[in-house]
Amino acid sequence: MRIYVDRNIPVTPSSSFSWSVYTSPDNTDTSVWTLHTTVFPASFTVFRNSFEISFSEVTTRFIKVVVTPLSATFIGNSQLENIFVTEIEASITGIVTEDQKTTNNSQNISLGLAGILSDKTQAGYNLLYATRENNGDQSSGASSLSNSLFVTHIFNRMFTGSARVSRDESTTTSSDETTKKTVSHDYSVNIIATYLETLSQTLAMGRTEKKTDRGKQTTSSIFLRTNAALYRGWDAFLDVGYGWDNIPDAGETTNAYLTTQTSVVPNDKISFDATYSMVNSKVKEEGTFNSKRTYDIRASYFPYRNLTFSGQISISEQSDQDSKQVLQSYAASWSPFRGGDIQIFLTYNESRRPSDNQEERTMGPLIKWNINRYASLDVAYYYSTLETALETTKLLTLTSKLTMTF
Repeated sequence: MRIYVDRNIPVTPSSSFSWSVYTSPDNTDTSVWTLHTTVFPASFTVFRNSFEISFSEVTTRFIKVVVTPLSATFIGNSQLENIFVTEIEASITGIVTEDQKTTNNSQNISLGLAGILSDKTQAGYNLLYATRENNGDQSSGASSLSNSLFVTHIFNRMFTGSARVSRDESTTTSSDETTKKTVSHDYSVNIIATYLETLSQTLAMGRTEKKTDRGKQTTSSIFLRTNAALYRGWDAFLDVGYGWDNIPDAGETTNAYLTTQTSVVPNDKISFDATYSMVNSKVKEEGTFNSKRTYDIRASYFPYRNLTFSGQISISEQSDQDSKQVLQSYAASWSPFRGGDIQIFLTYNESRRPSDNQEERTMGPLIKWNINRYASLDVAYYYSTLETALETTKLLTLTSKLTMTF
């Protein structure tokens, strides 16, 4: 996945982001997202202002990439405040032959209107229309139309509320000329309470009604987040929520979830993060119950501005599995020259795909050289081990990429 941002990020902070790739069979407020892999560091191309998140191929309906915030080392740097994502691209790399050439055409139209109704109330309307057509041996296409209305109101210095309603319509045409249409309506209400500068809460309620060829699907949820700055350099949040899903052919499912995270930054060289999450799911028709718990511990150490160490340990357990799953990832980055034109990375990462019970371990060095304003070179050498219930595969991968911009 290629993620574009709105600015050129210097080498040291751009290599400090850690990216986690998750997959899910659905996309609701109560979705269960499975960690596919963690990418650290991701290659950043200064000429396109984009990160490239590379990971093994995965088959899923929904996929998302989560990035950790920058450490306190970079606080106060105005160049790194409010970095906005401007575009996201997804692709699969492979060998292309002459008879596999395709032409992709896409069009996007967006419109946003906002008006101030009073000194405390604001309302607006958003429109997004997009089409995509792939012309090749297997032609396909898709189109989507989204309309949404929103309103925000400030009740007083403590409470602020907002509401949103939207209608989304999408149509996809496959290579065999089969057309699928999905229409969904979303309703949401948020209330934000700021009790103190160091304590705030957000209450979110939402409902989604989706009509597909399989029938009508509904999802409702209520969610409460509490943010607290416990002490200077010590922050924490607590999320609790409950959701109801009614999916055709699957019946009614209820989900209760809890997530808490604390971040400790004792000084500008060290940072710690710890996360605990729990999801309890129950299928009404089948009477089945499943509970999943996940523990994540992350640490970063910045002894010098050009040297970074980081590590992460993830432990997950499910009620329907006898053993715990433990995944680890470590990384070190070093810029031997001032300005960071050359960077050397050493990485070790573990990932698991529950869909095919495959575990993957990857380690190796990566060298990134910003030759000049118009060219960069990436060279990586990885040793990977893929284990399944039937076999173990060992891979040695050497890659080099020269990027030139004219």
